[in-house]
Amino acid sequence: MRTNVPMSGGRRDHPPDVAWLQHFDGDGVSQLRRTLHCWAERAGLDGDTLEDFLTAAYELITNAVRHGGGHGTVHVWTQADAVVCEVRDEGPGFSVPPPATLRPPAANVPGGRGLWLAQQLTHTLTLQSSKAGVTASVTVLRQAQASAGQLRR
Repeated sequence: MRTNVPMSGGRRDHPPDVAWLQHFDGDGVSQLRRTLHCWAERAGLDGDTLEDFLTAAYELITNAVRHGGGHGTVHVWTQADAVVCEVRDEGPGFSVPPPATLRPPAANVPGGRGLWLAQQLTHTLTLQSSKAGVTASVTVLRQAQASAGQLRR
């Protein structure tokens, strides 16, 4: 079962098992996605879990480019049972905190589905907002743990 962790202040302290950090802008998003794909495979993700992770991470990266000043930093790490992707930007942040459970916009509204989709495809979505920007992270469980409790679709 996935949970959504609402907006919070402060960063979690976690020693990553394996970590990767990269700065990006709009021009480098395609290459970043290819690099992230290779990294996630080496971290042990495959099949639907890999595709869900990449889609969710790409949505966070795209949001940083569109709404967060055109650039950001992606930090990916592994934990014993999970892979985490954190994206930071320097945008204005959220004027109103999003609800704990995100809902998609009406079908006739273009856009606005990125964070909702990231929440649907991952075990957790965490959002932190301040005047310095937004930090958004998604977590997927590695295969053995993911099969025990299938993700909602």
